[in-house]
Amino acid sequence: MGSYEDSYNQLSLYLHELRRANPGTVTAVLANQQTCRFERCFVALGQCIRSFQKSLRRVLAIDGTHLKGKYKGVLFIAMALDGDNYIFLIAFGIGESENKSSWNWFLTYLNDVLGSVEGLVIISDRYKGLMKEVPQVFPHAIHEYCAYHIYRNLVDTFKDKSLEMYYCRSVKTYRRAEFEKIIHDIEMANPPVHVWLTEIGYKRWASLHFPGRRFNLVTTNISECVNALFKEACKYPIMKLIEAVMLKIQELFYKRRESAPSFIGPLTPWAEKQLKDIV
Repeated sequence: MGSYEDSYNQLSLYLHELRRANPGTVTAVLANQQTCRFERCFVALGQCIRSFQKSLRRVLAIDGTHLKGKYKGVLFIAMALDGDNYIFLIAFGIGESENKSSWNWFLTYLNDVLGSVEGLVIISDRYKGLMKEVPQVFPHAIHEYCAYHIYRNLVDTFKDKSLEMYYCRSVKTYRRAEFEKIIHDIEMANPPVHVWLTEIGYKRWASLHFPGRRFNLVTTNISECVNALFKEACKYPIMKLIEAVMLKIQELFYKRRESAPSFIGPLTPWAEKQLKDIV
């Protein structure tokens, strides 16, 4: 892939060939108008777009991970879970930093490629840029905050780990009486925490109050798995980084295609196990 600088110079040609080889693929590059230097790019494979539109649960987790190479930046990722509960990458991009402008740019392209998705749920952390940009770009989607990030913010803000059990139960329960009792216990144990959770809004994190269908997905933990997958690749020049992401997507597609013939019946093995456990 050559040097870091050569990698940027070859990026437009690489993305052109990517679109030509994969029908329906959408890519974009933004360069600074004065210096002509790279600022951002976006990639969504046609196969991934069609899969989300036709087959997957309407829940997207979005996150960013910092690049570690010569030129810093952020790798933005939008992902979901497939029918067998494996990670499925929908789109990714690279920007100069995790700021409001770069998030808006990435989310706008993501919205354009997905089109109108009824009942869409987006899970993210409570980064200020995302809290404002997600509702602006996806006005009809339901924006949920990662329950784990809320807990980490709680601990960092109030230096209190004693409420972990209460908080986890309040996130997962669907019984109103149980939820209200847990919230009351939190209020008695630490009134400022109770006020803080109330101000965030129960519908942002509590299953009982969530207004849409999120299929029990309450965290962005799948994004942490993806970040781990690309930990080493985040040190690479930009084209090698994109190629590493592409190879991982190809690998996941190949594994699912190889395992699909062994599925028996209308449900995936994961879904069948979930049903049996409930029964």
